[in-house]
Amino acid sequence: IGRSGDITEPQPKAAGSSVLAKLALLLALDALRRGSGLSANGAAAHGILLPLCTGMTMSLVLSSFRTQDDNQKNIVLWSRIDQKSCFKAIS
Repeated sequence: IGRSGDITEPQPKAAGSSVLAKLALLLALDALRRGSGLSANGAAAHGILLPLCTGMTMSLVLSSFRTQDDNQKNIVLWSRIDQKSCFKAIS
């Protein structure tokens, strides 16, 4: 979070990550506009891109699989063993 407590403010001591976050936001907005046909002046004019940890990301992805009709997906192949949060998200 930036110095003022606003999550969208750039980090003064981490200029590289601030630039990458801004670039990722612009790329995501561009993909949204191209995919949906929205204009840059309308509903897709502004956005926010928030970071998510690996465990939470895995948990969200796997829970989205749970809502699909075919419940035959019950095996998760995870090759990284250095992150315990991913195992917690899978179980």
